[in-house]
Amino acid sequence: MLGAVERCFLTKGFAMKSPKPSHPANATVLLRIALSLSIVGPATGLAAPQDWSMLRAKPVALVADDWCPQHCEKSTTEKGYVIDIVSQALELEGVPFTVKYVPWTRAMRMVERAEADGLLTPTVPGFPQFRFHRQAVGYQQYCFYVDKASDWKFANYADLLGKRIAMLADSGLGPLEGYLKANRDSITVSELRGENDFAFRLFKFLASKRADTVVLTSDVFEYSQATGVVDKGYKSAGCLDREKMAVGLAHGNATRSELIGKALDSGIEKLRKSGKLAAILARYGMTDWDPLEKAQKSTPPAR
Repeated sequence: MLGAVERCFLTKGFAMKSPKPSHPANATVLLRIALSLSIVGPATGLAAPQDWSMLRAKPVALVADDWCPQHCEKSTTEKGYVIDIVSQALELEGVPFTVKYVPWTRAMRMVERAEADGLLTPTVPGFPQFRFHRQAVGYQQYCFYVDKASDWKFANYADLLGKRIAMLADSGLGPLEGYLKANRDSITVSELRGENDFAFRLFKFLASKRADTVVLTSDVFEYSQATGVVDKGYKSAGCLDREKMAVGLAHGNATRSELIGKALDSGIEKLRKSGKLAAILARYGMTDWDPLEKAQKSTPPAR
């Protein structure tokens, strides 16, 4: 999809002249100083540039499902905030890449089998089968949605007993998935495949009274209502915890995945420092999660 951008980095050399030492110990000291300077380089505080030659030789192959506003296959105006962040981060590092849209479960399997390099975009806690880089590409929160006339609310897992639930197959809901399986005799779960127009199909399923509640990420729900894909007759009845998203990288090629992760982290950090990350998120009515995360980490736990 995008070509590599080649960059050259120039490093100044050092030349040292000194009188011939009269003592072997002095020569040893000077040699150590010279070697240390040649290894560390100029005292500018700048890290050496990464070598992305492996990634430039073979473009990074990413797969994604249609999950707007994270990745938008059909939109003619926006590609999705995750697509924007990932693509601009890799462009800044001069790393070429491609993005192929396929249904969610198939996309997962492609990365698990190392047929593709990375998946857009799983949550870190929910998908241990992938490697993850350090910098987030977003945070998402799964919520339970109901008809506005419903008075049911979700506060804990026990509230799901006796309910019929519809959700995306392979959602990566962690402990909730274990609870649903353990209580399959009293909770009916319908798993829909993540193909095109998933939000529309999910709420059509709810409207047909085939489910009491549906599970969807809050950003997709809000975007779908704002664009008219889902009508205004539905509301949130409670949510699960907010979770970090990153590109899910293949375990099958650890060296390559590690390089891709480093390129993503470096590019995302550059986007943040330049203000471009904030600009991307602003187009989608969002703000950077980094200040919030730092504030949460610095707040002492309640006693």
